[in-house]
Amino acid sequence: MISLVGLLTLLSLPSRALITAFKTLIFGGQFRKYPRNVLVNVLLSMIKTLLQLPIKDCYYISYSNNFLLNRIVHLANKPITSKLPGYGTKNDANSLWLVKQPAIKKSDPILIYLHGGGYFLQTAPSQIESLIAIYKLTTPEIQSKLSMILLDYGLASAGHTVPHPLHQLHATYSRLVDQGFTNFVYVGDSAGGHLAITHLQYLKQVKYKVFPKQVVLISPWVKLSVPTSDLVPGYSYHDNDKRDIIQYKLGANVKYIVGNSDMNSLLISPGNKTPQDPNDWKGIPTLNDPGYGVFVLAGEDEVFRDDVLEWSKNALGVSF
Repeated sequence: MISLVGLLTLLSLPSRALITAFKTLIFGGQFRKYPRNVLVNVLLSMIKTLLQLPIKDCYYISYSNNFLLNRIVHLANKPITSKLPGYGTKNDANSLWLVKQPAIKKSDPILIYLHGGGYFLQTAPSQIESLIAIYKLTTPEIQSKLSMILLDYGLASAGHTVPHPLHQLHATYSRLVDQGFTNFVYVGDSAGGHLAITHLQYLKQVKYKVFPKQVVLISPWVKLSVPTSDLVPGYSYHDNDKRDIIQYKLGANVKYIVGNSDMNSLLISPGNKTPQDPNDWKGIPTLNDPGYGVFVLAGEDEVFRDDVLEWSKNALGVSF
């Protein structure tokens, strides 16, 4: 049963939308990239409000799994998805194909998408549509070889705390490796970026034989628990609190995401490990060796910005 706080929050959405639209028209929107775009400001404000719901309540506003999402996206984009080979077919208990090339070779690239949502919200249709758009924008040669998988990991709102998604990812990944596949690309945003990073660390710790060839990290959530020392002027958690749909107050819900896990563990929250040590990321070919690659994207106005930059400095040896 949804909580009273969650119910009141949902009931307040229409009035919040009207207030946001009025403020945007008169004073400008709070998101400085879209100062006069009423629709975008209303949409982002609604998402920001939903992210403040108690985590357990998010179970009631999410559809059950990504297999259902596949049907939703298919119905909305049938002219496109009907032409994608293998779209929506099951890979294993934890994942499904968005694209499965009929003549896939063991050396062909397989992109594994790890969705964001704080580990408590299900994949959004727009995320899948963006992946399909990326696929369609590649050259015909790449399209003929590229396959794509969506990981359907368990959510904290349904009781599956971190590191449960990590074990699900490894089960899917190792099964593909056992089948002979060798060329993997991870794309992870927010919590999905966290999942990609922690799996790289896991592969190092268990001395696994095959690492992803490429990793794309979009606003990765590397520090799950925000120390009070980061909540002061001069830090992105404080300075971007009004600019981002994610607020550092989300940290109050972290116990529902990680359960009793050790926050100092690199497999739970890499950014919280004390002290930070660049050597923790040595020995991971994806991050260090020729022939592999990493692309990290962080926005100027997001609360995760400083954490992403700090992790990039320690793990990738880049300076800013």
